[in-house]
Amino acid sequence: MLGDDSFDLLVITDDIQTPAAATARAFVLHAAPQVGNVDVYVDTTDALGDTPLLADFAPAADSGTYVEVPAGEYRIRITPAGDPATIAYDSGFVELESGPPYFLAATPRASGFSPASVIALLDSPPFVVLEDQRAQVRALHLSPDAPAVDVTVDGDVVLSDVSFKDVSDYLQVLAGDYTIGVEAGGNEVASLPVTVEAGQAYSVLATGFVNITGVQGFTLRPLVDDLTPAAGAKIRVIHASPDAPAVDVLVNGDIFAGLADVPYFTASDYVEVPAGSYDISINVANTTTTVIDLPATALAAGSIYTAIAVNAAASIEPLLVVDP
Repeated sequence: MLGDDSFDLLVITDDIQTPAAATARAFVLHAAPQVGNVDVYVDTTDALGDTPLLADFAPAADSGTYVEVPAGEYRIRITPAGDPATIAYDSGFVELESGPPYFLAATPRASGFSPASVIALLDSPPFVVLEDQRAQVRALHLSPDAPAVDVTVDGDVVLSDVSFKDVSDYLQVLAGDYTIGVEAGGNEVASLPVTVEAGQAYSVLATGFVNITGVQGFTLRPLVDDLTPAAGAKIRVIHASPDAPAVDVLVNGDIFAGLADVPYFTASDYVEVPAGSYDISINVANTTTTVIDLPATALAAGSIYTAIAVNAAASIEPLLVVDP
């Protein structure tokens, strides 16, 4: 596959010589033309190396010869050429063994966080697909009486001074197990163990009251985010007002997607609707008492919306999160 998307064939002469002891060898091909020129980093640590193994690597280009590295565990990352801050692909840690050489090809991917996958041609099995191993996690501060907080991952602060109704950008982490924590004034308020999967996005919502007893207390709640674009718009609705009663969700005057008598904390599934303008309202369940009114709300094709009822019941208000 060439840079202009035309079809071509590449003939590679295999080097069947046995590599030096404890050495892994690979022939590398850039077969993802939509990505453009890239830098390829192969590192033994989480930190991105100072110098790419292959620099300014163009579509349809190959490494020319077999690249050799000491056998071991490596993290392969691809960035736009000259832009190490933007990771386009991350393999996580993979084992490169001594023995028969590898053939590694970056190929196009139509969906997911990365525009490319890496295909490794082997002896047995004949090939494996090394998908991007990142997950995305963001934090939403939805506690009405909590102060600004810091968010930690495995004890390390990743977000500082997060205030009520703040929605962070997505943070990229490798798939695996983590502990998400919230700190106020240097003291941990709550923590949540989570397992995140490659290619998936998550929201962690800080909800409930910190200082008011007898109602929903402060806690962290995880949600899976479906960021797959649709032909129309996608929307989900979350009841996150800790002391508000159950509610009905109406769109253009009718109960929406069966969301009647919805209790705290409930998150609907995503519902796809045609792009357009909608009158969205939230009523106290089984009444005509409207507590949130969003008339003529424009929902765009390809966009993903999360409509959240937030704040204490006396001050209930909407928070509309739009992705992307």
